[in-house]
Amino acid sequence: GSFSAGGAATMTSCTTCNADEYWNGQECTACPGDSTGTGDGTLCTCAADQKWGGQACEDCAGGSFSAGGTATTTSCITCNADKYWNGQACEACPAGAVGAGDGTLCTCAANQKWGGSACEDCAGGSFSAGGAATMTSCTTCNADEYWNGQECTACPGDSTGTGDGTLCTCA
Repeated sequence: GSFSAGGAATMTSCTTCNADEYWNGQECTACPGDSTGTGDGTLCTCAADQKWGGQACEDCAGGSFSAGGTATTTSCITCNADKYWNGQACEACPAGAVGAGDGTLCTCAANQKWGGSACEDCAGGSFSAGGAATMTSCTTCNADEYWNGQECTACPGDSTGTGDGTLCTCA
């Protein structure tokens, strides 16, 4: 775009900012740091999860997101409870999963983990509580522990773990 300061500074022609500049209301100004202009002179690019604040990039508040780069905007997006941020937009959680409420992941069933775009089964010998406790990784119990449905727990008394986290055997 082309710009003019207006008012007492009214000119007979408009100013076009260079590719790595933005219009600050008075003049073209170089984009800060490692950001670049978007080409229309209105703002500069920011990193993912940042927005253009008028003169610099600003971090999005917790639970809100931004694609950044050439998709930089002046606001961040908050995903609805049944959605997650896929890095570019809010996307509906897959069938059987529910949004965790903060936009970062969807809840999965027990013994599944959130894989970024879908629930994935935990590998043999690893576990997950699922539901509100969904994580992006599964837990592997130590040799003398078993999975109690929520966490790894030490085998009681003189029993020993079977090594796969599924149960303890009596001595």
